[in-house]
Amino acid sequence: MKESSEPPFLIGGGVIKKTTVFPVACDESLTGGELLALGKYDWVHRELRRRGLFGIRSPEFRTPKIYMVEIHEFDEDLYMGEVFDRFKEMGLERPTIEASLRFGAYYPDEQKKRAIVFPLDKPIESRNDGANLLFVLSSDGSYRVADVEWMGCCWPAGTAFAAVRQATAREAMEMVAGLAELALRPPSEY
Repeated sequence: MKESSEPPFLIGGGVIKKTTVFPVACDESLTGGELLALGKYDWVHRELRRRGLFGIRSPEFRTPKIYMVEIHEFDEDLYMGEVFDRFKEMGLERPTIEASLRFGAYYPDEQKKRAIVFPLDKPIESRNDGANLLFVLSSDGSYRVADVEWMGCCWPAGTAFAAVRQATAREAMEMVAGLAELALRPPSEY
C-alpha cells in the first residue's frame, strides 16, 4: 500500500484529498462465491449471493493481470458521472468485480477505515432510468460488509472511490515478490 506524498492532484476544478494505491493480482481462478468466501465478510448483500454474477472460473491457467487499485477521496460532493470523468482524465479504469473482491480479501482493514465505492466495469444491475447498482465495501469498525448501492445520487465529499490501472513493470515485479511470500501462507491468514 502506498499513500500519496505528492501535493493534491488538481482536476476538473476539484482536488483529490487523498490517494492510496494497492496491488491486486487477478487470474480468474476463483468463482464469485469463492471470492466472497475468501473475503470473510460478516455480511453479504443478498443481491451479491443471489445473482451468481461473478462469472465462471476459467478452466485453464491464466497469467495473472496485475492491477493497481487506487482509492481516491475527493474534496467536494460529486455525481457518479463526474467521478468517471475524473478517473478518465487520470488514465484510470473502472474495476472488475474480481479486482474488487480480491481487494476486499487482501486488504480487509481498508474498508474498516471508510466505505469504498467500486463503480464496476460491468454493473451488477442497471435500471431504466440509467442508475447502476454498485459494489461497496463498508464497516462499522469491526463488522465487514460486502454491499450494493444504487448509483445516481450525489456522493458527499470524502467518499472513497476505487479505480484501477495496469501495474508498471516495476510494480508488477514487487507484486510477484509479495505474492511469493503470500503463497507460503494458508488462505486463512490473508
